[in-house]
Amino acid sequence: MPDVRRVVDVIASAVGLARSRRAASSESALRTAVLASEDARFAAMVRGDTDELREALDDGLSYVHSTGRRETKERFLATL
Repeated sequence: MPDVRRVVDVIASAVGLARSRRAASSESALRTAVLASEDARFAAMVRGDTDELREALDDGLSYVHSTGRRETKERFLATL
């Protein structure tokens, strides 16, 4: 008869590995969703689609340009 502790260790390891794989899969799905959202935001900026950006961006947005100039969401959208 196999050692019970060894069997428990093997089962615990298998459960941990399965959880780890699910977590990695969930993390991967989240990463994919975030990147897709960023791609959509960038594409809307390039198109100048202020309606899509108004919907996607938080009202508390503070957009900081590479020059250091800071704009509110509405001011940023008005300059596109």
